[in-house]
Amino acid sequence: MEVSQQKTGISFPVTGGNIIIDRGTGYVIGCDKTVTEARIPEEAEGIKITGIREYAFNYCDELTKVTIPSTVIHLSSGAFWGRNILKNVYVAGDNIEFKDEDGVIYSKDGKTLIFYPGFHSDEYEILPGTERIAKGAFYNCTNIKSIKLPDSILSLQGSFYGCTALKSIKLPARLTVIGDGAFGNCKSLETISLPYSVQRIDGSAFSGCTALKSIKVNSDNIYYTDVDGVLFTKDRSTLLTYPNAHSESYEIPSSTMTIGPWAFAKCDNLTEVIIPSSVTKIEQWAFGDCSSLKDIIIPDSVSILGKRAFWHCEKLEKVMFSNNIETIDDYCFAACSSLRAITIPEGVKTIGMGAFSYCYALKDILLPDTLTSIVSQAFESCTAIPSVTIPSSVKYMGRAVFKGCWDLFTVYCNHKSVADDETLYPENTEFIYTGEEETKEDKDLIAYPVKGGNAYFKKSIGAFTDCDMYVTSITIPEKVENITVRSIGSGAFLSCSRLSEVVLPKTIEEIGSNAFDSCTALRKINIPQGIKKIGKGAFNNCIDLETIEFPESLAKIGGCLFSGCKKLKNIKVSPENNSFTDENGVFYSRDRSILISYPAGKQQEEYTIEPTTRTIYDNAFDECVNLKKIELCPKLTRIGDGAFSRCYSLKSIIIPSGVRVLGSFAFEHCKNLSDVDIPDSIKTFDEFVFDDCPNLSIVYCDKGSFADNKEHYPSGDVVFVYLRQ
Repeated sequence: MEVSQQKTGISFPVTGGNIIIDRGTGYVIGCDKTVTEARIPEEAEGIKITGIREYAFNYCDELTKVTIPSTVIHLSSGAFWGRNILKNVYVAGDNIEFKDEDGVIYSKDGKTLIFYPGFHSDEYEILPGTERIAKGAFYNCTNIKSIKLPDSILSLQGSFYGCTALKSIKLPARLTVIGDGAFGNCKSLETISLPYSVQRIDGSAFSGCTALKSIKVNSDNIYYTDVDGVLFTKDRSTLLTYPNAHSESYEIPSSTMTIGPWAFAKCDNLTEVIIPSSVTKIEQWAFGDCSSLKDIIIPDSVSILGKRAFWHCEKLEKVMFSNNIETIDDYCFAACSSLRAITIPEGVKTIGMGAFSYCYALKDILLPDTLTSIVSQAFESCTAIPSVTIPSSVKYMGRAVFKGCWDLFTVYCNHKSVADDETLYPENTEFIYTGEEETKEDKDLIAYPVKGGNAYFKKSIGAFTDCDMYVTSITIPEKVENITVRSIGSGAFLSCSRLSEVVLPKTIEEIGSNAFDSCTALRKINIPQGIKKIGKGAFNNCIDLETIEFPESLAKIGGCLFSGCKKLKNIKVSPENNSFTDENGVFYSRDRSILISYPAGKQQEEYTIEPTTRTIYDNAFDECVNLKKIELCPKLTRIGDGAFSRCYSLKSIIIPSGVRVLGSFAFEHCKNLSDVDIPDSIKTFDEFVFDDCPNLSIVYCDKGSFADNKEHYPSGDVVFVYLRQ
């Protein structure tokens, strides 16, 4: 990844290429990919070399040896992490801060092991007298199988994260602290025994240990105990860590009062858990990312549900809530994509921010009369909800509560209540006011016969508004009973899965939101001259559609037009159109300031957006599975919601320094994304921008910037590289 310091820094020759030194700080900040050995000088061009920054050697694929001079007194955490094959790091004997022992870096006094080269050996015995192992000292040492700790070790701080071949390790009797991520992603670790001396274990100490079956605790430990290999506080009132591979089904002991933060997080094999009536609190992330959990009964004893308590439980279908909960906290059930129905019990007063957002299968919602607040984005992108009743007790609704709920066509609420606000819902949502005279039955609806059934025409608005589900093809006439056909209504042909061909007349002026959404067999449709507007999601999930052409008359469109159109290869626009254009089949605004849609079916692996582009539309690159590299332009200021969602082959991205808006789920499901450069110009983004990016490990950003915070990344496993001060 090219960074600005490499353009303005000092290039110093070493074996195989150059290292890059920042003139302002005297730090080594990068190197050429071809470097094999790096002997760092004491000075270069009059600049004293004093430190090495995070990931300075990240892209030196063939690097095997580094030599550090006496002048280097600062080693950033992760200075040698990366994609190298480093075997040894040597330190000058007169260095006052560091020393090496056979190529492994220690503090000068020998009390802290600072860095172990990943390819040094597959087994290692840490020197006697060592008290601490620094955070990330063995980071991603994927080859090491055996580590022997001396009795002098007191603290482990994220020390062995990513040691995927490590199967077991004996912890010394003096150990007191096991920090966050100490054994994170040690995927081969099967069992671990904690000595009596341990006083503190942080919540994610064993996160991602997919083979871990048992955590044993010395019976003399006064802080912790285990119950059949599950970690508890000594009094057994708080369940702290459930080993990922312990069992598919688990009944929590009746002594348990609290399920702690991250207690079951990422337990992929867990299908069933029974919570006893003794439990009163379920902490944040307690069951987060339990991808096999299918249903959950929360007993009435529970009064607190923490943030993200059941976040991303993607197979969770059914939840029975406690009757004593007043608040469903922020993102509590977000991204539970199989959850189909929820009944919020009487007593709940607040539904928190994003609490049920991105629950794609959710159709049925029952809200209680005790509810007073629905916070921003509570049901965002719940795309299957057809209708909702908002009780009169609700006095506050935040912004974007139902944003992206494209199938939401009907809202039942009191007239002039806070819910009676069209800005809270997708376009063309119909309001039916409860407690008043029932909406009159349509008398002007005409059944128009077509292949496979009927399409339904509403005379009063001159629009086709519905159809039978088995319709296979349709030619829309210019007139029905002498009334001109002006539009295709919102959701008119939604989920007509057998509809393969549509012919539209020249009288059509508008295609409504989601009009042909999920017409999975649709291969051919003409957009005639005369069309002025096409609504949001009009062609979403038309997976057989390969090409589409827009006429001169088209002037306005909604977002997410082609999300999920896997075979779409070309979007063509009439050269005479004054609002839109295409560049080799990629859909842009006429002035090329907005990239609207990149066809997902294109086969090319690299794409450079037009240099005039300022905005990338929502879902513009959704499911572009072939793209490995996307180059963004300096003028870009906004990246929309889901812009690069499901770009499975994308490995890295540099966001230009002018970007100020980074939309929700912008890089969702980019499963091979490993690093991202985020500028300081982005002052805020939500926790779902990098949702389900399991390989995201490096964030390049400004120190102290908004991006410089692990809470913004769902995995929590990223490291930060500060390339701009």
